[in-house]
Amino acid sequence: MLSVRGVVVHHTKGRGDPYDIARGHTLDRGWPGIAYHFVIMGGPGASSVFQTLPLDMASYHAGLHNRTRIGIAIVGDYDRGKPYPNDLHACAWLCGVLCLALDLKDPADWVGPVILPGRVVAGHRELFGATTKIGKTCPGKRFNMNELRELTALRMIDIGATDALDHGIRFPQGD
Repeated sequence: MLSVRGVVVHHTKGRGDPYDIARGHTLDRGWPGIAYHFVIMGGPGASSVFQTLPLDMASYHAGLHNRTRIGIAIVGDYDRGKPYPNDLHACAWLCGVLCLALDLKDPADWVGPVILPGRVVAGHRELFGATTKIGKTCPGKRFNMNELRELTALRMIDIGATDALDHGIRFPQGD
Protein backbone atom coordinates (compact mmCIF):
# COMPACT_ATOMS: atom_id res chain seq x y z
CA MET A 1 0.00 0.00 0.00
CA LEU A 2 1.01 3.59 -0.48
CA SER A 3 0.88 5.61 2.69
CA VAL A 4 -2.37 4.86 4.49
CA ARG A 5 -4.58 7.94 4.62
CA GLY A 6 -7.71 6.58 6.24
CA VAL A 7 -10.27 3.91 6.93
CA VAL A 8 -13.30 2.86 4.88
CA VAL A 9 -16.28 1.28 6.66
CA HIS A 10 -18.43 -1.29 4.85
CA HIS A 11 -21.31 -3.63 5.63
CA THR A 12 -21.48 -7.17 4.28
CA LYS A 13 -25.23 -7.06 3.47
CA GLY A 14 -25.53 -10.54 4.94
CA ARG A 15 -24.43 -12.95 7.64
CA GLY A 16 -21.38 -15.16 7.75
CA ASP A 17 -17.91 -15.25 9.17
CA PRO A 18 -14.69 -14.00 7.54
CA TYR A 19 -14.21 -17.37 5.84
CA ASP A 20 -17.66 -17.13 4.23
CA ILE A 21 -16.92 -13.58 3.09
CA ALA A 22 -13.54 -14.63 1.65
CA ARG A 23 -15.17 -17.53 -0.23
CA GLY A 24 -17.71 -15.15 -1.72
CA HIS A 25 -15.04 -12.68 -2.79
CA THR A 26 -12.85 -15.36 -4.38
CA LEU A 27 -15.46 -17.68 -5.89
CA ASP A 28 -18.22 -15.21 -6.82
CA ARG A 29 -16.14 -12.17 -7.74
CA GLY A 30 -12.86 -13.75 -8.79
CA TRP A 31 -10.80 -11.65 -6.39
CA PRO A 32 -7.55 -13.06 -4.97
CA GLY A 33 -8.88 -12.98 -1.39
CA ILE A 34 -11.09 -11.21 1.11
CA ALA A 35 -11.51 -7.51 0.40
CA TYR A 36 -11.31 -6.19 3.98
CA HIS A 37 -8.45 -5.78 6.41
CA PHE A 38 -10.81 -6.28 9.37
CA VAL A 39 -14.19 -7.93 9.85
CA ILE A 40 -16.36 -7.20 12.89
CA MET A 41 -18.89 -9.84 13.87
CA GLY A 42 -21.29 -9.51 16.72
CA GLY A 43 -24.98 -9.24 17.17
CA PRO A 44 -26.69 -8.72 20.49
CA GLY A 45 -23.70 -10.23 22.38
CA ALA A 46 -20.03 -9.31 22.42
CA SER A 47 -18.36 -8.31 19.16
CA SER A 48 -15.34 -10.05 17.69
CA VAL A 49 -12.74 -8.21 15.62
CA PHE A 50 -10.88 -10.30 13.03
CA GLN A 51 -7.83 -9.00 11.20
CA THR A 52 -8.11 -10.65 7.80
CA LEU A 53 -5.32 -8.91 5.85
CA PRO A 54 -2.01 -7.29 6.77
CA LEU A 55 -2.26 -3.50 6.94
CA ASP A 56 0.35 -3.10 4.20
CA MET A 57 -1.65 -5.14 1.67
CA ALA A 58 -3.88 -3.43 -0.88
CA SER A 59 -7.23 -5.12 -1.49
CA TYR A 60 -10.40 -4.76 -3.55
CA HIS A 61 -12.65 -2.83 -1.16
CA ALA A 62 -12.83 0.82 -2.26
CA GLY A 63 -12.02 1.41 -5.92
CA LEU A 64 -9.54 4.28 -6.30
CA HIS A 65 -8.83 4.12 -2.55
CA ASN A 66 -7.71 0.47 -2.36
CA ARG A 67 -4.05 1.43 -1.90
CA THR A 68 -4.58 4.23 0.61
CA ARG A 69 -7.42 3.08 2.87
CA ILE A 70 -7.85 0.24 5.34
CA GLY A 71 -11.13 -1.63 4.86
CA ILE A 72 -13.33 -2.54 7.82
CA ALA A 73 -16.53 -4.53 7.30
CA ILE A 74 -19.24 -5.01 9.88
CA VAL A 75 -21.28 -8.15 9.29
CA GLY A 76 -24.91 -7.24 8.64
CA ASP A 77 -27.26 -5.38 6.30
CA TYR A 78 -27.56 -1.77 7.45
CA ASP A 79 -29.92 -0.80 4.67
CA ARG A 80 -32.53 -2.81 6.60
CA GLY A 81 -31.58 -2.15 10.20
CA LYS A 82 -29.13 -0.31 12.40
CA PRO A 83 -25.95 -1.97 13.62
CA TYR A 84 -25.99 -3.37 17.13
CA PRO A 85 -24.52 -0.82 19.56
CA ASN A 86 -21.67 -3.18 20.53
CA ASP A 87 -20.70 -3.60 16.85
CA LEU A 88 -20.72 0.17 16.35
CA HIS A 89 -18.57 0.62 19.49
CA ALA A 90 -16.17 -2.13 18.34
CA CYS A 91 -15.82 -0.36 14.99
CA ALA A 92 -15.23 3.01 16.70
CA TRP A 93 -12.62 1.45 18.97
CA LEU A 94 -10.84 -0.16 15.99
CA CYS A 95 -10.97 3.10 14.00
CA GLY A 96 -9.55 4.94 17.03
CA VAL A 97 -6.71 2.44 17.44
CA LEU A 98 -5.86 2.67 13.73
CA CYS A 99 -6.03 6.49 13.70
CA LEU A 100 -3.68 6.70 16.68
CA ALA A 101 -1.31 3.91 15.65
CA LEU A 102 -0.97 5.08 12.04
CA ASP A 103 -1.15 8.80 12.84
CA LEU A 104 -4.21 9.26 10.60
CA LYS A 105 -5.63 12.75 10.94
CA ASP A 106 -6.93 15.73 9.07
CA PRO A 107 -5.78 19.05 10.58
CA ALA A 108 -9.23 20.55 9.94
CA ASP A 109 -10.88 18.09 12.31
CA TRP A 110 -9.70 19.14 15.80
CA VAL A 111 -12.07 18.27 18.65
CA GLY A 112 -10.88 18.95 22.19
CA PRO A 113 -7.63 17.15 22.97
CA VAL A 114 -7.76 14.85 19.93
CA ILE A 115 -8.40 15.07 16.24
CA LEU A 116 -11.84 13.93 15.12
CA PRO A 117 -11.22 11.63 12.16
CA GLY A 118 -13.79 13.31 9.90
CA ARG A 119 -12.53 12.62 6.42
CA VAL A 120 -10.14 9.98 7.72
CA VAL A 121 -12.96 7.61 8.78
CA ALA A 122 -15.35 7.36 5.84
CA GLY A 123 -18.20 5.19 4.71
CA HIS A 124 -17.74 3.47 1.35
CA ARG A 125 -20.47 5.65 -0.16
CA GLU A 126 -18.74 8.86 0.97
CA LEU A 127 -15.58 8.47 -1.10
CA PHE A 128 -15.41 9.71 -4.66
CA GLY A 129 -14.18 6.91 -6.90
CA ALA A 130 -14.81 4.19 -4.32
CA THR A 131 -17.50 2.54 -6.41
CA THR A 132 -18.89 2.63 -9.94
CA LYS A 133 -22.43 1.84 -8.74
CA ILE A 134 -24.74 4.86 -8.72
CA GLY A 135 -26.75 5.05 -5.51
CA LYS A 136 -24.43 2.74 -3.52
CA THR A 137 -25.42 2.94 0.16
CA CYS A 138 -22.56 1.04 1.83
CA PRO A 139 -22.22 0.84 4.85
CA GLY A 140 -26.01 1.12 4.66
CA LYS A 141 -28.82 3.67 4.67
CA ARG A 142 -29.33 3.16 8.41
CA PHE A 143 -25.62 3.35 9.33
CA ASN A 144 -24.88 6.78 10.81
CA MET A 145 -21.31 7.69 9.86
CA ASN A 146 -21.37 10.90 11.92
CA GLU A 147 -22.21 8.87 15.02
CA LEU A 148 -19.33 6.50 14.24
CA ARG A 149 -16.91 9.43 13.85
CA GLU A 150 -18.04 10.93 17.19
CA LEU A 151 -17.64 7.56 18.92
CA THR A 152 -14.22 7.18 17.31
CA ALA A 153 -13.10 10.52 18.75
CA LEU A 154 -14.28 9.40 22.21
CA ARG A 155 -12.48 6.07 21.85
CA MET A 156 -9.29 7.92 20.88
CA ILE A 157 -9.48 9.74 24.21
CA ASP A 158 -10.19 6.46 26.07
CA ILE A 159 -7.70 4.14 24.42
CA GLY A 160 -4.65 5.02 26.47
CA ALA A 161 -6.55 4.70 29.76
CA THR A 162 -8.60 1.55 29.24
CA ASP A 163 -8.19 -1.96 27.97
CA ALA A 164 -9.95 -3.31 24.86
CA LEU A 165 -11.79 -5.86 26.98
CA ASP A 166 -13.48 -3.04 28.89
CA HIS A 167 -15.44 -2.33 25.71
CA GLY A 168 -16.65 -5.92 25.26
CA ILE A 169 -14.37 -6.52 22.28
CA ARG A 170 -12.77 -9.93 21.83
CA PHE A 171 -9.89 -10.72 19.49
CA PRO A 172 -10.29 -14.40 18.57
CA GLN A 173 -7.05 -16.35 18.68
CA GLY A 174 -5.77 -17.59 15.30
CA ASP A 175 -5.37 -21.28 14.53
